[in-house]
Formats: sequence, C-alpha cells, structure tokens
Amino acid sequence: MLATVVALSQPGGLTRGVGHAQTGQTGQTFLGVGMPRTWQMQNAKAKFAELIRRARLEGPQFVTHRGVETAVVVSVEDYRRLDASRPSFVEHLLAGPKLDDAAISLINKRSADTGRDIDL
Repeated sequence: MLATVVALSQPGGLTRGVGHAQTGQTGQTFLGVGMPRTWQMQNAKAKFAELIRRARLEGPQFVTHRGVETAVVVSVEDYRRLDASRPSFVEHLLAGPKLDDAAISLINKRSADTGRDIDL
C-alpha cells in the first residue's frame, strides 16, 4: 500500500514523496491528521539530528524497532511541562487514603512472634 509522505526538507519548506506507509521505508516522519510521527530505529539513528529537530518543532516522535513502538523523543520544553505536572513522591503519599484510629489499631495488632531461635 503506497501513501504520500510529507516531510520537512528545510524550515518552512515542504517536500512531497512517495513511500511505503506501513514500514516507513522512506525514513521520513509521517505527517497527517491523527497520524503519529514514526521513525524506524535504523532511520532514527542515521538521522538523529533531524529527529531531535522535529521533536522540537512538530512534537513527539515515535521510534519503532521491528515494527513495535519502543521509544518517544520529546523536546525539553514538553518534558519539563510533563514533569512539572507530576506530583512528588511525598505529595503522592500524602494524597493517599486517610486511616482512622480503628484501622491503625487493627494494623498494630500483629503477632509478637519474633521468629525462631537458632544456634550459631
């Protein structure tokens, strides 16, 4: 199945080409409504600078290995925005369920068994 693949050749310029949409043999990022921007691992390695540039300008870039999505390259701005919205570990623990006194006393009623005695 052949599809038209649109790729940025230089900032502001568009180049059209034809490639195989399922395997991405053109090595270009797929653009379109609702379509992820996908790179094969070998093409991502060969064109790493281009991959980074597109992540910054176009958004997340997906990298596949043997047809399976294995990584996503995002810009530093996107990463910082995502990281800032995540609560810290302490905030996560404090936001957990609150235990009443009955639950705490039930937890504290555990066996006083300290284990078995062994000879050394």
